Amino acid sequence: MGKAAFVPEDFFHFRLVGEPQLSPFGDEVAYVLRTIDAEENRYRSTIQLVSVAGGMPLQLTSGHSRDHAPRWSPDRQQIAFLSDRSGSEQIWLIPRHGGEAIQLTHLADAPELIGWSPDGTQLFFTAAVSPKGLESEAEKKQREEQRSPREKFTADVRDITRLWYRLDSVGYFDDRRRHLFRLEIASQKVHALTQGEYDVQDPTLSPDGKWIAFAANRSPQADRFPEIQDIWLLPVEGGEPRRLTEGAWGCALPRFSPIADRIAFFYVDPKRFGYGNTRLGVVTTAARPQITPLTSGWDNSFTDLSMNDLHGHAPQSAPFWAPDGKMLYALASLRGTTQLCAIDADKGDVQVLTHGNHCFYGMDVIPGAGRFVVARTTGEIPGDLYVATLDQPDPLQPLTSVNTDWMNEREVAVPHRIDWHNRAGQAMDGWLIQPVDTHAGEKAPTVIEVHGGPMMMYGDAFFFEFQLLATAGFAVAYCNPRGSQGYGEKFCACIAGDWGHLDWEDIQDWTDRVGQEPGIDADRLGIAGGSYGGYMTNWAIGHTDRFQAAVTMRSVVNEFSMFGTSDLTYTEGGDFGEFGGPPWEVPERYRRVSPLTFAGQMHTPTLILHSEQDYRCPISEGEQLYMALRFRGVETEFVRFPNESHELSRAGQPWHRLLRLEKIVDWFARHLQQSEE
Repeated sequence: MGKAAFVPEDFFHFRLVGEPQLSPFGDEVAYVLRTIDAEENRYRSTIQLVSVAGGMPLQLTSGHSRDHAPRWSPDRQQIAFLSDRSGSEQIWLIPRHGGEAIQLTHLADAPELIGWSPDGTQLFFTAAVSPKGLESEAEKKQREEQRSPREKFTADVRDITRLWYRLDSVGYFDDRRRHLFRLEIASQKVHALTQGEYDVQDPTLSPDGKWIAFAANRSPQADRFPEIQDIWLLPVEGGEPRRLTEGAWGCALPRFSPIADRIAFFYVDPKRFGYGNTRLGVVTTAARPQITPLTSGWDNSFTDLSMNDLHGHAPQSAPFWAPDGKMLYALASLRGTTQLCAIDADKGDVQVLTHGNHCFYGMDVIPGAGRFVVARTTGEIPGDLYVATLDQPDPLQPLTSVNTDWMNEREVAVPHRIDWHNRAGQAMDGWLIQPVDTHAGEKAPTVIEVHGGPMMMYGDAFFFEFQLLATAGFAVAYCNPRGSQGYGEKFCACIAGDWGHLDWEDIQDWTDRVGQEPGIDADRLGIAGGSYGGYMTNWAIGHTDRFQAAVTMRSVVNEFSMFGTSDLTYTEGGDFGEFGGPPWEVPERYRRVSPLTFAGQMHTPTLILHSEQDYRCPISEGEQLYMALRFRGVETEFVRFPNESHELSRAGQPWHRLLRLEKIVDWFARHLQQSEE
């Protein structure tokens, strides 16, 4: 019997692995296994253990909760983790070999777990708290019960005074700020370590347990320049943090050297924001810190900047130090792949250790054990864990195969890389997925997919959306046009403030190139994309009629309205920075890059998908496009998803994600597939 084709309901079969954490001895991996509950329309996750030698994983936690963020105790005998099993997100503790988990916190504000003290007696975490400090669940309940009618029935009114007052997937800010706390495990007492009108980001403990480093912007102008973050140093007992960097970079993910005399961190130029390379820097912890921009001569970006539609935005992996402090290890994004690199901690020389067509969306390293573990996806594999040694990183050894059984019964369409050149003569990367069921002599309709960002990249990663389109009889073509990461800073930054020019040239050239492939019907074309990909879809239908159908998702159509409604466009790294000023000062720059300017030239049947709680590209963008198309009599459909953010396609409610996929396939089927007569 032949293999079955994918159907949208297969979405509920996916099992997703992530957040790998090697034990202190490097012999076991704790990780999170996420599943999808169709009956209750929610995600569940458990903590699993697997030996680096292989074998069957052990399910450490169970039930119908969301367990995640595992952290090993220094003696490897216990694992702390976060769980909502009590009804709210709290810190729990469980023995390594299983048993009854113990709840350690009962907080009104959800904690985010950092890690253990070296002696195993304390845990460190962050929580967003009001100026009054951390509150217990019991205290919150009592306070709410004592509210007057006035307090009770006006509690939903928002009084906004901050410039930066909301963030996509987080919501509206109030007077709460994210701060550091220390938890004594035996007594369950909690001690506040930081306070004030700033937010602690990416905290990490020194190996000797004496210090905490974190990223923060403590400037009074923090809301005006949220992309600027400094590295700060704090004693674990608390006190006044000491700033180590100089307020010129966007610093993130600090990590101490083995003797805590230096801190490695990633940084970006705030004025380039996403268009610049993510580089690696080092700062000393001395009284007069010395900062070294370690990899300024390497024209690539660290961290994983690839995209997929199953794992969402996984937590980024920090740099790791070798035991002797001479080397650092970090992930980097390279031409549609993610690889592990070794970096000389003094000279900044970079060596790429792994190779192959894959993307790593999670990593942990125990340099003392000489071993690393990665969460890896390819065009055919949704995601599994792999392990290798630092001295022999290839080949990677698989530790899990969480989707193999059921996916062996499905026909998986294999993406094929295409090397091509744009009209400027630049070497480009693209991928083509042919339809699953093709017959000799038949030519397939093709959907051109455009990624978001634009400062992200398509790569060798699994996309369920693309698989469903291939199952439905479509070829799927996608590439990394100028503006993408993974190809150097100049390649990415050349479109800043000038969307719809060089990037649009590349999309046109890629469409022409795909039309030359065997089995492609160049007269039946669709275009689709989300976020910036939605922008480019809107731009395309305003500048050409070569596409017979379009699907635009969480898109941008009007740069004027984006400035006043999006959560980040007013920043130096947003529209303000790109266009050289606010829209009332340089209106022509906003007008000429807004797809709405060209609505009078739009004729393509267009499906608009948008989330009602999208604060990155607000729902008003979709509303304006829909009204423009409807007013002009263009065939269009507007699908609104309530209670969803910009992350609908990656982290939205399961049934909403399924409906979204069905809508995309159906729209292209209605407009691109030939009717049978």
